[in-house]
Amino acid sequence: MADPVELTPPTQNFRIFYDPSLTNALANAMQFARTVEADFQTLTRWFAINDGFGPNNRVTVNLIYKDGAGSNNRGYHDDSSTALNLNGAPFGTPVAQIIRMHFVAEFSEVLMDYNNQHGPTTWLAGSSHGEGLSQFCAYMMAPAGYNSFYGPSFENTWLRTADRPNWVDTTESTNGDCPEKDYQFDIYGQPYQLALSAKTHGFASAGFAWYLNGLVMTGTSGSVTVPIRLTEKNPNAVGGVTTRDTQIVVGWQIVSKDMRTSNIVLTVQEPFGKYELNIEAHATETFNLVPPSAVGSDIRFINSSAVQWEPSTTLTRLPAAGHFSTPPIATFVAINI
Repeated sequence: MADPVELTPPTQNFRIFYDPSLTNALANAMQFARTVEADFQTLTRWFAINDGFGPNNRVTVNLIYKDGAGSNNRGYHDDSSTALNLNGAPFGTPVAQIIRMHFVAEFSEVLMDYNNQHGPTTWLAGSSHGEGLSQFCAYMMAPAGYNSFYGPSFENTWLRTADRPNWVDTTESTNGDCPEKDYQFDIYGQPYQLALSAKTHGFASAGFAWYLNGLVMTGTSGSVTVPIRLTEKNPNAVGGVTTRDTQIVVGWQIVSKDMRTSNIVLTVQEPFGKYELNIEAHATETFNLVPPSAVGSDIRFINSSAVQWEPSTTLTRLPAAGHFSTPPIATFVAINI
């Protein structure tokens, strides 16, 4: 699998990534982008949802699976981390309708989760009634893709059963209660960018010095190696995580500055996991050449990894090179007394 490539620009509610090694990957992604917003409007209308998405909380769509692989999602989140991993190069035709069908099934489950978080619990994506609803939505909106991928026998097996179970009133788990065995999983991470702005008041002409975990960053760009306490996801460990002391290389660049403001961008790659970064900006009155007269600080807890369980018989790693998580800008205000 190649590193996913982002299709730009994003749509109103989605960031779309595709695996360029898949057959017709770019064409499939472009066609998907043409229909996804209309499908979004239809599904949010069905589920009576009027907010929770948009440019400040776009959903990431990864077109990374192929052939007969299924798709998956991680539920709804309000921090731009909602993600769908879809089959972007399925066998059969029409390909565009098959991809739409996968999207509708997964995104309808995200909307179920949204409603459960913002009201009484109704449809559960991990139970038979929620799974059935997602399949129904997929068939209603992309019947050609549904029939091509699953075939009419998918629902007819149940319909032709003499004593058909009622899986709506009496539910069973579809995503849990897995048989005991060794399951494959992968840990994937996402590069991280952090933008910060230091602003001063009461300075005639401020000079700035930036520090990261106590280490100074001199000049206008470069990299600094800082010690961190890293917590990494590990489903085989007690509690699902392990912790170790290590170092991380952080790239940095002063993107703009003037007599009272300095703006810096930090870029972090591997190792991926959860750790703390302590950033300080020291402001000095350059006219008097005195020691720093004001200091601003910010602590950020970076969490840049997740567990991806194997969705089918093929273990797939999801690298995210070039896909940066970018939280809101943090601002320090330093006042010269």
